[in-house]
Amino acid sequence: MARRAAITMAGITIARVGVVTARRELIGRALGLRPARHRVRAHAGIRVPLPDGVTLMADRFAPVDDGPLPTILIRTPYGRSSEIGPFGAIYTLGAEMFAERGYHVVVQGVCGDVLTFTTPPLESPLDVIGPVRAELYVRSSLAHTDFIARLCVVDQGRRSSNICDGLFRVAPGKGAPQPDGSLRIEIDMWATAQRFLPGQRVRLQVCSAAHPRWSRNLGNDAPLGHGRAGAVARQTIHHDAEHPSALVLPVRNVEC
Repeated sequence: MARRAAITMAGITIARVGVVTARRELIGRALGLRPARHRVRAHAGIRVPLPDGVTLMADRFAPVDDGPLPTILIRTPYGRSSEIGPFGAIYTLGAEMFAERGYHVVVQGVCGDVLTFTTPPLESPLDVIGPVRAELYVRSSLAHTDFIARLCVVDQGRRSSNICDGLFRVAPGKGAPQPDGSLRIEIDMWATAQRFLPGQRVRLQVCSAAHPRWSRNLGNDAPLGHGRAGAVARQTIHHDAEHPSALVLPVRNVEC
């Protein structure tokens, strides 16, 4: 019978505790934390409704022997779980590490720089088939910036799911300048074939960053991937009679 190799590092036998647990123990020792003494129970996808109708999602990590313990709240716009990019993996690792040491840890996803425009619940099916685009009247404090539009479907439980999206990278000479100083842009959001069902809602999200899906825009003309210093952009989306920003959907009548 083949023998299982055991690797010992800093007094921790990796074959006994597993690579992930060993990593947490090594990091805990490096940070000078007390030894881990609790098994951890994770609760993923906890809904946190806000007064404005937006629902944030959170993950909770706690010792199995639950009780009145101190709480650590981590709020992040970069993905709260290990399934959502490298930042999420870091937050999950840290949350489990502190929960093993007797803390409640809540990792909440937030994104304060996303505008959402949502319809009331649909009364009948809505079939969208073809290219989708957003026509926006925008203003920015920077000459170089990004605007991203995303089409979503919101189910009856208020869960929002992405359908398609697109990016417009603003730079001098791009977009249509308006007499009042705003800029008219068209964002190609690609094409889709989506049936929105009765009770569902159509949602448009508008934001200025979606890393790592698109490379970061540092707010200057530095080549992508080479710039270091970034600038903060102050963005305005106009939507009034003089600035008829709109989501343009290719609606079709489909009989099933």
